[in-house]
Amino acid sequence: FYNRDGAGWNNVRITFESLACVARLTHRQLVLPPPSQIQHLDGMLFHELNAYDVPELAKVLPFAAAAAPPPPDLPAFRGSLPSLLQRHRRGDDTEEDLTVVARIQHFECLGLHDAEARKTAARLVLGLKLAKPYEEAARSGLARRGLFVAGYQSVHLRRGDFATFRPETQVA
Repeated sequence: FYNRDGAGWNNVRITFESLACVARLTHRQLVLPPPSQIQHLDGMLFHELNAYDVPELAKVLPFAAAAAPPPPDLPAFRGSLPSLLQRHRRGDDTEEDLTVVARIQHFECLGLHDAEARKTAARLVLGLKLAKPYEEAARSGLARRGLFVAGYQSVHLRRGDFATFRPETQVA
């Protein structure tokens, strides 16, 4: 199990990708939390199974969708995701399912020193495909800006804090 971060889409995506890598590398099934609100969606409930192409997701990751949050007495892992992988490599991890409290930990920062683990993680992340409506919305947004990319993972467009921090990044 993991607890979805309530931040915006890009932060949720980064966390999901990292936890998917950890689940794959530790030979576990990732249990997706029930739908919840995240920032910037105007009160709509978010769930990964609406954002990703489910048949493609099933090809790269064993997962299940939880109907309810994890039980409160389930042990919580509060360390970093790299430390969870280190415990697994040493054989210190438990076979119990854990609630992972993760926030914005990109898979590239997992400390994967083994070349095969890096390849596995990269293949998994590149195998995650957005659901068609999300992909089409992203492509449409890029096209309106005169940009076209044949293939991409995501584009993180910042507003708000960057309007004053880096005004040159703002496009009307």
